[in-house]
Amino acid sequence: MNMINPAAKTMPNAAQTNPEKGLSQAHEKSNKSSPGLVVNVGGVEQQVTKETARIQAQASIIQHLFGDKSNGEQNASKILFQEAIDQINQALETDLGPDAINAEKLAEQGGMDYWSPENTASRIVLGTTAMFEAFKKANPDLEGEAVLDRFLEVVGGGIEKGFKQATELLTGFDVFDGSIKENADKTYQLVQQGLQDFRAQQLEKLANAAEADAAKTSDMDKVAVN
Repeated sequence: MNMINPAAKTMPNAAQTNPEKGLSQAHEKSNKSSPGLVVNVGGVEQQVTKETARIQAQASIIQHLFGDKSNGEQNASKILFQEAIDQINQALETDLGPDAINAEKLAEQGGMDYWSPENTASRIVLGTTAMFEAFKKANPDLEGEAVLDRFLEVVGGGIEKGFKQATELLTGFDVFDGSIKENADKTYQLVQQGLQDFRAQQLEKLANAAEADAAKTSDMDKVAVN
């Protein structure tokens, strides 16, 4: 799974998760008499089956990501964020091309060194809604409330898929419980509220623009009569 931080993907591989000990290297054996993998465990090369290596690597990743409660909560939030952004990008790809929400755009938000339900949700909402103007230009046949609702339908589908995949991943790691689950649920609720607030703001802008146009037309009519 690809992970984004402000400058790069952050989902660690097996070599990055435990630099001092554990699975730091693995390569295929070309000798048919010695099938499987050679792994470096605590500086000692050992031969193991692919399945054993996979299980050990996953255990090492889980321990690194979630062994500490505070870091575990933040890493879970990063996973939620990345899966949501990945799926939103996929949903927007038809209209805006691949990776519309990229690392550079996300870095502009700042504050990517701390993760809580509130700022994780804020990053998702801000990163997503920043694509609205580009989406409108890509859909000139839609306007007003119609293009707004279509945009929210598209990105909303991506968000649903992203959160679903993230929770399945965390469940597979056997960590989707307690504070991690509570934070994920709260993040999802805050994202939904953020999108509702965005819709209300955009509708208010449309109403104000309509009133301004009506007033301008009225003034022009008065001038024409005089």
